[in-house]
Amino acid sequence: MRRRAMAARWGAVALCGALAAGCAAPGESPAPDRTGESAAPATAEDAVGGTPVPSEVARATEQAEEGGAMVLAVTAEESQRYLVEFSDGSSVVYSPETGVQRVRGKLARIWLREGGLGAPVGLPVADEEELPDGSGWTQSFERGSVSWARDAEGQYGAEVQS
Repeated sequence: MRRRAMAARWGAVALCGALAAGCAAPGESPAPDRTGESAAPATAEDAVGGTPVPSEVARATEQAEEGGAMVLAVTAEESQRYLVEFSDGSSVVYSPETGVQRVRGKLARIWLREGGLGAPVGLPVADEEELPDGSGWTQSFERGSVSWARDAEGQYGAEVQS
């Protein structure tokens, strides 16, 4: 699989901030659900970091930048799958099948460590949700889920189910 990636280096401060970011902060509003919209083909006007992207990805990137996040890297695959990573630890992920989805904080780091666009669990299909008992967060993906939750001893840990 061929990948074309462009990375913007914003310095150690931005990278450290991205690595230190946690899950969505209380009161943080999730990205709008755009899974029902059809994506327009990428045009020269719809570009992030010089990479042509579908208009959905460009809009989601603009929203993140309005919130103060800076683009760290853009990855585009021939299969029309896109990943835009931000300085706040969140990412915008897109495919024609899933639409634009956000993945944030610890869940984003776990998913990226599992392979990101190539992860066995697939791409995110919904926003993260707090677990009913308040012990952590989970997010649904194409072939499973990623969770960050507190165990019986009060220690947080990652769980990837695919």
